[in-house]
Amino acid sequence: MCRWILGEIHRNSTENSTCLFILNSLYQQLIIQHSGGEKQVTGTRNILSQNNCSRIPRAPQVTVIGSGRFENHEGISELDLKHLYQSSFHEDPLSPEDIANDLTQPYRWHMDAALYATSPRCCHIAPYHRHPPQQLHFPESRTMSVAAGATLFFSSARNFEGLSDKDKDFDVNTTVQYAPLPYEYMHNYKASADRPSIHKTGREQVLHTLLDWTWDEVQSDPSGKNPSNGQPHTQIAGCCVYSLTTTNPETGHKSLISNLQEVRDICHRLQMPVYSPESVYAHAWQRGGLVLLHNRGVMHSVSGKISRYGEGRLLWQCNLASGTAPSAWKN
Repeated sequence: MCRWILGEIHRNSTENSTCLFILNSLYQQLIIQHSGGEKQVTGTRNILSQNNCSRIPRAPQVTVIGSGRFENHEGISELDLKHLYQSSFHEDPLSPEDIANDLTQPYRWHMDAALYATSPRCCHIAPYHRHPPQQLHFPESRTMSVAAGATLFFSSARNFEGLSDKDKDFDVNTTVQYAPLPYEYMHNYKASADRPSIHKTGREQVLHTLLDWTWDEVQSDPSGKNPSNGQPHTQIAGCCVYSLTTTNPETGHKSLISNLQEVRDICHRLQMPVYSPESVYAHAWQRGGLVLLHNRGVMHSVSGKISRYGEGRLLWQCNLASGTAPSAWKN
C-alpha cells in the first residue's frame, strides 16, 4: 500500500513541509524517494508537467501544486501553478455556455501512480477557499452540486460490487498491463466524455520515440484487493492501459488482449457502473483538514475552474514510492 498527502498552505503559514513526509512514512512499507522519481517531471512530453508543480528543496518528497503565482516559497524563488481543467484534456469539453452556468466535469480519473518502475501510493491533507458551488456533469444530463475546485472520489470496492457476475469473474482473473512511460505515451490523448478512459486510438506516441525505458520496469497490476478486509477492487488507471492478460480459472490458460481499442472498451465497461452522483464523493477542502486516502482502493480527479475567482491556491503533496506491489484478490 502506498501513500500520498496533500495540504493547502498560505503565505503566512507556519506548517512544516517535513511533517508530511513523517506522517506519510508511518504507513506500511514505503521508500523514502518520491514515487515519481528523484527529480520533478518538467519535460513537455509528459502530461504530468502541465500543472507546473515544483518540489520543496528541504523536503524533496513534497511537491507544491495549486493555482496562481507565488514568490519565495520554501526556497523556491517563483511558482506559476496551474489547476488543470477539463477543456485541455477532454475530447468533448463543456461549452462556454455550460461553464458560464457553473457546470464542471472531472479532469481525469486516476490513482496517483507513476505506473513505471515504482508501485502506486496512498493518503491526503487539504483546506480550501469557499467559492460558489458548481454542478458536476454526468451522462444523461444528471448533475450534482460540488464545491468549486473539489476533489472527486469513487470507491473501487463499490465499483466491483456494481459489476455483473460475468465481469466480476473477468476482473479478478485479469492483470492490467500499463503502457511504458504512460504519461509520455498518452501526451496527445483526449479523454472520453465520462473521463475514465480515452476517446479514440491513433494518438499514442510510438514506443521507440519515448525516452529510455525497459519492459521490466513497466507496471503490470491486478485490479487488487483491500489488505485489511480482503475485498476485491476494480482499480484501473483507464487512461494508461496498454493490454490485458486474463486467466481461465478452470484451465489456467492465459489469454492476451492486445487490441488497444478493445482493451479500452473493456476497462471503460468495468468502471462505468460506479460513475453516478450516488457513488461519487466531492470533497470541499477546509483549512487545516486532513484526509487519509487508500490510493489502491479509490480513484480521484480534480474538478472545477477556480482561476475565475482570482484567488491563488497553494498546496503541498507528499508522494512516496511503495515497497510492495498491489496484491491480486485471487492468488
